[in-house]
Amino acid sequence: MWKFIIVGCALCLLIIFIMDSLALAAEFIFTYVPLEDEEIVSVSLRASFNSWGEWSMQRQLQWEYGEVYRFSLELPDSLKYHFSGTTFEGTKFSLPEDPSQSFIFNGIDRFSQLKWVSQSVIYQIFPGRFYNGNPENDVLALKSDEFHYNELWAHNKLWAKEGPALANWNDPISSQHCCHQYFGGDLAGIIKKLDYLKELGVTALYLNPIFDSGSAHGYDTQDYMKISPKFGIEDDLKSLFDEAHTRGMRVILDLVPNHTGLGFWAFQDVVKKGKESPYWNWYFIHKWPFLPGDSQAYEAWWGVGSL
Repeated sequence: MWKFIIVGCALCLLIIFIMDSLALAAEFIFTYVPLEDEEIVSVSLRASFNSWGEWSMQRQLQWEYGEVYRFSLELPDSLKYHFSGTTFEGTKFSLPEDPSQSFIFNGIDRFSQLKWVSQSVIYQIFPGRFYNGNPENDVLALKSDEFHYNELWAHNKLWAKEGPALANWNDPISSQHCCHQYFGGDLAGIIKKLDYLKELGVTALYLNPIFDSGSAHGYDTQDYMKISPKFGIEDDLKSLFDEAHTRGMRVILDLVPNHTGLGFWAFQDVVKKGKESPYWNWYFIHKWPFLPGDSQAYEAWWGVGSL
């Protein structure tokens, strides 16, 4: 009888230990980004928290100049790890370079990831070129266009013949297609296509900038607290959230505070007041006064004067 009690207690303790271990275990994402000139066939994660194990990493992203490999691992505590793999030439590599050395992860995830992101089917939408759900707001694109703020263009009369313009859905692209040819896509159009997106299996929407801007791409933000009138109003955005959520979809908004548009209120204050502006240090100004749009006068993203 005592044997059965002892065995039973031991079994209970084992179950409790396993349950505690599972409760404490957390999922951590390990990524490997090859060097610019490193072309690899495969890469593995070797790690140890009790004994060494090895797991093949899967390519998550690939683009013209690089790629990212990823592996998700559940572990209850800290661990030692390193990467190993093979290049296209058949050469073996390791990171750290000395295979006997390892990185140390202390179990604290300082850059925790949202688990639902990696489990979602995400559909990226460029709002102005997706679907025109409300033709009445199309003309509003012209009223906030960069054309009204780019004094360099006005000075050089660069847009004397062709400026920002509206286009019908099937019209050919113009010389301004990148930034100032507007096809009327809006938030109402996205709402009307939610059932279609649901049928595709989409579980999350990623919208390129929808805030007030001076272009079709929207990255030259003029007001971060206002929906671009060409896309609709705040009620339209709320409706999009509500309708998407009822279909089990999340909505991700693209926000870029790294640079602003020419019409942004702080930048306009700098244009007018120079160093007297309290927002002078928000930008990297090389000379003042200057014409808005002159990328030689201030730091601009990729040398584009409107960013």
